[in-house]
Amino acid sequence: MSKEMIDAALRRAADTKACVIGDGVLRETAAVFKAQFPGVARAIVAFLWGTVPMPR
Repeated sequence: MSKEMIDAALRRAADTKACVIGDGVLRETAAVFKAQFPGVARAIVAFLWGTVPMPR
């Protein structure tokens, strides 16, 4: 999927306003969170692989 397609989808999205894809993006988590939720002190965001069936 191209960056242009992702940007277009984000403009149409009601909730998701940012998408970071690539090697090493985990280190960008705090900056993305702060930009998307200004003033929020902290939150826990987790995905436990294998606990939720993934669509095929």
